[in-house]
Formats: sequence, C-alpha cells, structure tokens
Amino acid sequence: MISEISHDVIWDLYEGEDYRDKILAEKWDVVFGEKILEMEDTLFVQSLRELELALKYAAARKDLETIKARFNLLLYTPELQGAKIKEILFQVLKFYNSFSIFALVSEKGVHRHAYVDFVTGGNYLSLIYHEDLPLNINSHTVFIDDVPPDFSPAGLGGRKIILGMDSTPKNNIPFVEIPPLRERKMD
Repeated sequence: MISEISHDVIWDLYEGEDYRDKILAEKWDVVFGEKILEMEDTLFVQSLRELELALKYAAARKDLETIKARFNLLLYTPELQGAKIKEILFQVLKFYNSFSIFALVSEKGVHRHAYVDFVTGGNYLSLIYHEDLPLNINSHTVFIDDVPPDFSPAGLGGRKIILGMDSTPKNNIPFVEIPPLRERKMD
C-alpha cells in the first residue's frame, strides 16, 4: 500500500504542455504518465501497481543514499573516526532522538558540524550565534554554533535545535561533551 511508504511524497497533476514542461524543468523520482524521453533516475509508470512499486523503490533508494552518506562521513572525516568517539556519536544520536534542544560542548577547533551532519544526514540549517537570531526559520533542524553558555532558546520551538558551545550550558540544557582529538590517543 502506498500509505506504508516512510518518506513524504510530493506530487502534482499536469496535463498537456504543462506536463512536458514540468518533466523537463524539474527532477522527478517517479512520473505517472507517458514517457516522453529517457531521463536518468526517473521512473515512468502507467498503472497504480507500478506506481506503488516505484514509490517503494524511490523510498528505498533515498534510505540507501542516507546510509551511504553517513558511511562516507564516518570513513572520510577524521573527527568521527575511532573507538572512543563511537560512544560519543551514539550519545549525540540518542540526544537528537530524545530532546528537542541539546548542546554539543567542545573547545574551539573541534568540528561540531561533522556531528550534526552525522545525526541529521546533512539536512539542517546552520547559523552562527548573534543577538538577533531569526525566529522565522523554515527548517526542521537548526544548528546554532558559537552560542554563549547563558543562551535561552525561547521562540525557537517546534523544531530540533542543536547548539554548539565552548563551555557547559547554564540553563539546564542537556549536552554532550566532545573530547578534542589530542585527548583521543586510542582513536
């Protein structure tokens, strides 16, 4: 059943010339309609059964791309390699799944973005802290770096907030402490 697909499906209806223009103008995973030309990574289907299978395939492909991106991040980012940091990564992932807001605490020079990339799959908005942070943010996950320890995240509800800090937060915000590379000799 189509309702069993784990990803959001964005769809629209087009007919006539609008159909051809839309097919050529944008990238589509699945098109229910006539195959007007060969397009890489686009499946054209003619029946509801084909549509269901194509949507499941597209969802599985997106899941595979997410896993591949996470693997590449772990393989090619020195910050995320080693036995000791693996525990920290699992803790960051646990905090991401458990809290709407939490902090990554580390000294300057630690690449906090790598940890945010790991838990979000790269789907987040990155901001640097300043007094007038925008409150009309349209992203599900927001990473705010260089946040002072007394920061209060009022007005940012309804989304995941990850704060990058140089010292422990003072407002009872849950946090994960990331050790610098020089303290991870076993890694």
